[in-house]
Amino acid sequence: MNANEKNEINPQLARSIGAHSVLITGQGEMAVPAAKTLAEEGITSFTLMSFFDDYQETTESQMIRVIREAGYGASIRIIQASRHDLEHYLFPQETDLVLDCLDNDDSHGALEQSCRSQGLPIVMAESNGNSLQVALIDPHAKSLSLLFQTIPSPAPFHPAAKDLLELAAQEAGQLARSVLIGEPHFYDASRTIYDKSTKVISQEPLTLAIPRYPRMIMVGSDRRKQSKSTLCLALARQLIEQGRPVRVLKVSHEVPGTKTAFLEESRDEEKPRIRSFFQAGCERVARLIASEANMEDALSFFLKDFYETMDRNGVLLVESSTSRRFTQPRFFVHLTAPEGHVKTSAILTRRFADRIIESPFTEQDVTHIVDQVNSLMTE
Repeated sequence: MNANEKNEINPQLARSIGAHSVLITGQGEMAVPAAKTLAEEGITSFTLMSFFDDYQETTESQMIRVIREAGYGASIRIIQASRHDLEHYLFPQETDLVLDCLDNDDSHGALEQSCRSQGLPIVMAESNGNSLQVALIDPHAKSLSLLFQTIPSPAPFHPAAKDLLELAAQEAGQLARSVLIGEPHFYDASRTIYDKSTKVISQEPLTLAIPRYPRMIMVGSDRRKQSKSTLCLALARQLIEQGRPVRVLKVSHEVPGTKTAFLEESRDEEKPRIRSFFQAGCERVARLIASEANMEDALSFFLKDFYETMDRNGVLLVESSTSRRFTQPRFFVHLTAPEGHVKTSAILTRRFADRIIESPFTEQDVTHIVDQVNSLMTE
């Protein structure tokens, strides 16, 4: 199927994907086939990043050629850098996703650190001695650092068969597309291993450095006062109507030096918003106040009671963008607006949303989210 046929079949999807920019770092065995797949998906903006110590002009030329041949008229930016600067490298501002085609095990953790500090998802498309590896990476979970700490030194390099490379590249393209159209699945992400010698394909779960919460729905937003509480209340009402116990936690990210506090709200509270949650039938409503430096520990400590004591069918609604950096909820919703300032906590987390909706949201949005959550929680 050529590029024009793809546009005919789904022009809206092609426009959505084409509006984003992907940075491909490294020139490993997966770089050329993965670039080809992404270009055929309709991406029209690429940055190709290589390194001074192992620059391969032939590989770079092949990547440019396959991107051009896709027929979408993509723009291509070329960057060369030192691996020593990768951990703190500032990627072009328009970057939405990083494709990791590095062939140096020591560099993956540095790349992950850089993406974590800029709020950028990663699709790993890595080749080592005996296998190809593909995975969707949440850099806040530090999975790449953990993975390459435990993988043994690679065996002598063996090139992969063309059909295996194409399969792995197709998966990388599908994962990239899921991020760019706002439908990633970080919660249950795993890595796919393509054995070069046997052509056996297997999957292994990714190890995370942050906790997963299978009954947590998190709601973030581009900025303050953007109806996060209103969306949480609408979600609570529908979930409770369907028989699910609900608890609500509002997390306030405060300035350094702020004393950590966990405030349990009373059913006699006079504030209209708090009263509305209890009137909807919520079991408990609370607020966590912490600085960024203390947020991870505070969440871990207070959720031991507030989350762990819930009914097995219960749902915890968390109103926060910052918390997404320190936890992996079952479902993350992000409220966006077409114009206006975007707060730092949103820049670092919004690309990891399972669902992005425009503010003001609709009742249909709420129903769709609840249906998705119910489906995920019954799997």
